[in-house]
Amino acid sequence: MGKILLRQGYFDTTTEKSVQLSKENNQYVVKFVVSQEKLTQNKDYVLLGFKVWQMWISQKVFNNARTKVVLTDENLKDVQEVGEFTTEEKVTLNQLENTVKDSSLVNVIDSSDQ
Repeated sequence: MGKILLRQGYFDTTTEKSVQLSKENNQYVVKFVVSQEKLTQNKDYVLLGFKVWQMWISQKVFNNARTKVVLTDENLKDVQEVGEFTTEEKVTLNQLENTVKDSSLVNVIDSSDQ
């Protein structure tokens, strides 16, 4: 999983980050150490981002196995389980995905004119 997080840009060579992987009750548990300040200031945004990671890790790393992401403090003490997407979050993600697709299409069209 570490290599995949590195390839996807979560890990880099300049910032120290900690992630813990375990398996409990037939479910993978991935714990990410997060800044409590950032979590407090941008909780909805941070949770949404980690819900995306949770979905992606379940699909790409663990072949759709049950996966739970937990945000922790620097001592790996649980602070917040990210949970599942709400209906509203799913709508927002679909809108963002369509915006990105439309933007990519515009870039392709613009570059083909040159």
